[in-house]
Amino acid sequence: MSFASPLQAQPLPLQQQQGNMLASHHFKSASESAKNSPAQLQKTMVSAKPSRTHRHRGNSSVSIITGKTAVRAAQEAAARRHPQPYRRSQSPPVKNGMDALSTRLASSIQQSGAQPTSSSGDVTFRLPLVLPRPKQTPLVNTDALKEMDPSLLGVSLPLVKDILTARTEGMLRGLASVDIKTARLPPTGMPTEIPLKISSSYTAQTASLPTHLLCVINPTTSHGQLYPVHALVLGAHCARLPPFPVPADTDSAEAGASTTFPIVPITLPHAESFPIIFDYLYTKNFARFVSSLIPLPPSSTATTEDGKPLNPDQKFQRVVEALVQTYSMGALLEKMKFVHGVWSNVFKLGISEEGVWKCMNTAWTALVRALVKAREQQVQQQQEKATV
Repeated sequence: MSFASPLQAQPLPLQQQQGNMLASHHFKSASESAKNSPAQLQKTMVSAKPSRTHRHRGNSSVSIITGKTAVRAAQEAAARRHPQPYRRSQSPPVKNGMDALSTRLASSIQQSGAQPTSSSGDVTFRLPLVLPRPKQTPLVNTDALKEMDPSLLGVSLPLVKDILTARTEGMLRGLASVDIKTARLPPTGMPTEIPLKISSSYTAQTASLPTHLLCVINPTTSHGQLYPVHALVLGAHCARLPPFPVPADTDSAEAGASTTFPIVPITLPHAESFPIIFDYLYTKNFARFVSSLIPLPPSSTATTEDGKPLNPDQKFQRVVEALVQTYSMGALLEKMKFVHGVWSNVFKLGISEEGVWKCMNTAWTALVRALVKAREQQVQQQQEKATV
């Protein structure tokens, strides 16, 4: 097994809070309304070909029917108005590699229940408006938490998370105090532990050193990436984790010296998106999580034209419009693939943290609606060209 060059797993840089495009209270209503509708009914059909759009009453679904029907109808109507000069032409090809990207996306989201369908040679993809959750919520092993920290005996899980929140600053300093760049992994095989140098600025009074090194392995390349972690943070949020060995002896750690940390290997379906999840489990920064999934200029969703703050529905609609204006359909599909990768990791780790699911569904629903809106605009442009 080979490993990529390990990098320091630093928290993502803080963003400007004023005028940020996303606020936690903004998406509450959208997320709750999504919960009230059966996920299996919330389907959107997204096509890789010219299409005709149907809207159903209510917000349960928006359908895009694939094929050349819409363009052909427009052409026939134009032929009736101008029978002599008009010649029927083939539909223009869809740009941005939509066919290939749609096929790749459909392949990657089969696990989520989205299935491609075919009718009369036309290809259609059904995407859920809300990412499905496990039928049974995975439960965190509270006994394992007590083994990680005996002082937590008899402490409820919500209180454990509150304790971790109070320790966040010290733990982040501890992560930054470990020089992961000094790690030396063999070209083959998996070591059980490696020594790492502690920063010269480390002080036990202000920083809590990590307990383990998590090696996140990419199943495609077999490359691993090391992340210094606190076992208690992962154990309090992830129900499906490999066994953690005895933690590093950090009580005697000194600045400038080396300390040996045990390695915990884990294979994740989308290793490249793990840093986003990792950052959120420590910081619980909702806005930064969503902004990492659908980056947009803060000014695009700040206020109304008259300078008044946007209400939740207006802000969400502004996000959708900004996505359509900022990204091509191919880029939207790529971002949907990335969000689906985050979802795959969350599913694999057994994370039921409500904030994580709100972040993912906020980004996913916005991307699906943006893709539908972009497709509608593309079809309208094709119809207008066909009638000229």
